[in-house]
Amino acid sequence: MQQKKHRRGKLPSRFTRPCFIPVGFPVHRRFSPMKHTMDSLLFIKAWFTIPVRQRSVWGVLLFFALACLWSMHAFSSDLDEYTREIRELAQAGDAEAQFALAQFLDLGNGPAQNREEAIIWLRKAADQHLAAACYTLGLKYEFGATVSKDRQLAAALYRRAALQDLPMAQYRLGLLHLPDDGQTPEPIPAFAWLSLAAEHGYPDAAENRVRAAGLLSPEERTQAEEMREALRRQIERQRQRQR
Repeated sequence: MQQKKHRRGKLPSRFTRPCFIPVGFPVHRRFSPMKHTMDSLLFIKAWFTIPVRQRSVWGVLLFFALACLWSMHAFSSDLDEYTREIRELAQAGDAEAQFALAQFLDLGNGPAQNREEAIIWLRKAADQHLAAACYTLGLKYEFGATVSKDRQLAAALYRRAALQDLPMAQYRLGLLHLPDDGQTPEPIPAFAWLSLAAEHGYPDAAENRVRAAGLLSPEERTQAEEMREALRRQIERQRQRQR
């Protein structure tokens, strides 16, 4: 499938003083909504790859939510203006702005929170193959948050993000192939995806890769390793196309 390039826009900003991005990461330079969004995504990716075994996906997301709510109270006037600018970009079709707006609506406090509208913007960003949006929407469908549970759709969304080398998406996709609810496991793709996540040092990926390997015959182990290498080549091709 041809990789879609998400749209990016530029919007002048009047913000000049230090402020905080939605996950609580300090920015001490002239405020730019697009740079602000990219800093958020890079910080999320870096945080998720810290090899701390006890750090769960939901624990990290809770940290992000608390940091977001704190920053909204601390800089409400700036964030109101930021949200307005981000909404303008989102309405113009910018995928990163659509994702940022979805996070504000999902994690907002009181009138600022609108999870149904957040899903709409999240879908728009995911339709443009923005990795963070695909992963976040995949979580929604896997766990039934605001939307009905749909493991197949979650897997498809995770795959979009995983092929952009997002380790948390690779990990969740691997786990979907190792269900613990009585469904038949698929250890070959599970091993392949968990191996890629483990190479990033993603928490618990190596341990679950061992669990997948225990379900493989020698022939299947060879197939799983071949699949891992094929996925690695596909990821590299997509990386080259995005440059």
